[in-house]
Amino acid sequence: MTKIERRRGGGATVRFEAVEVAALRDLAGQVGQVLGGGVPEHGTDPIRDRLFPRAYVDPTEDRSEDEFQSVVHEDLVRAKSEAVAALLADLDASADGQIHKNYNGWIQNLNRGITAQLSAI
Repeated sequence: MTKIERRRGGGATVRFEAVEVAALRDLAGQVGQVLGGGVPEHGTDPIRDRLFPRAYVDPTEDRSEDEFQSVVHEDLVRAKSEAVAALLADLDASADGQIHKNYNGWIQNLNRGITAQLSAI
């Protein structure tokens, strides 16, 4: 069972079971593939839509959306890719499944990916 302990100054120490480490590696790999697979159009890939939601929901604002994405999308992909790489590196470095960091960002990314996959079923 996962054990989570708060750390003074923020963050937490998390101890994962071996099966949880394997699941995290698999999910992180899937998110990494989505991030590295180019940018499909909105509405064609539910996982992409959850990881990169539209800034302008109104369909009449497609031009503004395209401009916004052209400015921020590469930075978003880079930040999410770095978070996935950091998670995988920490899982590799931890012999006992214990990690001492604040992983709010990657948890959100994995959650979005899982939610999108379940929604597509």
